[in-house]
Amino acid sequence: EFTTWEDHFQMLVEFYRVNRHFNVPRPEEGNREDNSEVSEGLRFYRWVRQVRYAYRSYIKGKDSILSENRVNQLLELGFEFKKPPPATGVSKVAIPEAPFERRLEQLKKCQQELGHMKIDYRYHKMDNLGDWALGVSKRHKDWQEGK
Repeated sequence: EFTTWEDHFQMLVEFYRVNRHFNVPRPEEGNREDNSEVSEGLRFYRWVRQVRYAYRSYIKGKDSILSENRVNQLLELGFEFKKPPPATGVSKVAIPEAPFERRLEQLKKCQQELGHMKIDYRYHKMDNLGDWALGVSKRHKDWQEGK
């Protein structure tokens, strides 16, 4: 049975709604013939793994199952393609100046839309809010460590 990108994406949305993370576990395979849920779970697990691998090709400009639209869909959901790079690995997109109060409003809007405040550094909407949030987090960590 063929499952479309949209079907898998909706499964990912539901998985995140229930679990609040994207670490889809690999189901116990056992006897696949007797358990269609295991087969479906395994297909979903493999799809999530494939998305993470495909992202590597996408960011290198190579052929990929991911389009800009699909990447944006996943980023808006808060999907983590891989562990975030160290703070020194911020993207090369400029961070426009914006008053702090405006940034707080943008964060509130993101929280309402995404249901969390884990803003991915690649989230370039709202005046590149992702890189701005990463910078704030790094400065806060440095302050906590007395740097």
